[in-house]
Amino acid sequence: MKSLLAAFLLLCFWSCTSKKEVLMIASAANSQEVLKELVKEFEARYHIDCQVITGSSGKLAAQLMEKAPYHIFFSADTLNPWKLYQKQLTDGAPVLYAKGSLVLWVRKGLNVSTMDDLNLPEVKYVAIANPQLAPYGSAAIEVLNQINGFNQSKLVYGESVGQVNQFIQNNAVDAAITSWSYKNYKGLGEGGKWIEIENGLYSEIDQSVVVIKTTKEIQRKARLFLKFVDSDRGKDILNKFGYQTIHE
Repeated sequence: MKSLLAAFLLLCFWSCTSKKEVLMIASAANSQEVLKELVKEFEARYHIDCQVITGSSGKLAAQLMEKAPYHIFFSADTLNPWKLYQKQLTDGAPVLYAKGSLVLWVRKGLNVSTMDDLNLPEVKYVAIANPQLAPYGSAAIEVLNQINGFNQSKLVYGESVGQVNQFIQNNAVDAAITSWSYKNYKGLGEGGKWIEIENGLYSEIDQSVVVIKTTKEIQRKARLFLKFVDSDRGKDILNKFGYQTIHE
């Protein structure tokens, strides 16, 4: 009986330790929706389980500096991945994979049709991502600085564009500057309207990705995911969500 019990416990231990390791993908919030679609097709094609963790680029980079267990980092900029590379935490240099765009999301019932209309008294609160943590927030500040007489006291800061979207969904603000990638996401645009922001009003939002140093097997899976993102199909998905892809 003792030997049978020992064999059973050993089998249980083996089953737990042999469980497939999930590919952990850390992503800036602007890429949340596009990564859901990329991951769905990747998992179906390669049978590799993935999990996406989202937040601001700055916060995710800080977590990775503290050895957070992420395997890939999709940032909304190039600076944060380069900091990780310089600290020798990555398997190779960052790769530019897309350029992002801004859009203005206005709450239903407001007569806003241009960026200058954010000066209207009925627009009391405008949400943007924290420019100290999120590149989309820095780009939003560039746009707002070009509006003559814009009152900075109207600003409400979210940790990321994901939180900015929550603010306007919950009617906590009147308008929000967010990522174009959310424009076609079901549920986000209901009850409001979108106003495109000219790309020339802000610096290009160069988004880069880096593989984090871990086991050889996980790094292999991470590289396979990046290869899929860079494939024609991956670029089609990125384009659908409003990203400008990089063509060599």
